[in-house]
Amino acid sequence: MKVMKLLIVLAFVLFTNSAVRAESAYYKGDGGKGKVVLLDDVVMVNAMKGDAWLSQSVKTDVLSDLSQYSAIKVLESEQQKNVLKLQKESESAMYDDTDMIELGRMVKAREYIKITITRIEQKGQSLYSLQATVVNIESGTSEGGFNPKKYYSKDEFLTKAHGELSAGVLEELGVELTETGKRLIAKASEVSSTAGTAVKAQNIAVVSAK
Repeated sequence: MKVMKLLIVLAFVLFTNSAVRAESAYYKGDGGKGKVVLLDDVVMVNAMKGDAWLSQSVKTDVLSDLSQYSAIKVLESEQQKNVLKLQKESESAMYDDTDMIELGRMVKAREYIKITITRIEQKGQSLYSLQATVVNIESGTSEGGFNPKKYYSKDEFLTKAHGELSAGVLEELGVELTETGKRLIAKASEVSSTAGTAVKAQNIAVVSAK
């Protein structure tokens, strides 16, 4: 009986250690555990009609990347703003939806991430770039960011940009990806984009129709 209990305990320990190793296979150290970061709405510069869906697509992809490849708690600012608004309304208090300081204090976040998509036209073709800035919520000053200064065709933008940006932002936030993490965050970008091509094409049609 004692031997059986011992075997059960040993199996549990081995399973737990295996799970921990699996969870941390993407990054070294604690992966930013305990840190809370807000992801702000994506801003699009010089957008064309039919490009509106790109902002939400990029935001969804980056949110997924940052959450999967780190231990950081990443919160979407729009959802938190709605929570704060309802809270203020219940208290009959004034609410300013641009007050990132109050929002940050509510969720105990020290930084928020601003993402910008910029479109330019070159030889009759639309090209897109993706930049991110990490902003200190209390001071409003930049703490760094990721700006590859590269422009992509729309197809390349969907397959490469968000993975590259997410890896750069994680580095700015102090998360060191393993070689496996670096490889997979880039590969996941291609896979998720390829898998979602049909859905995204439908989004273009819907937005264009409007």
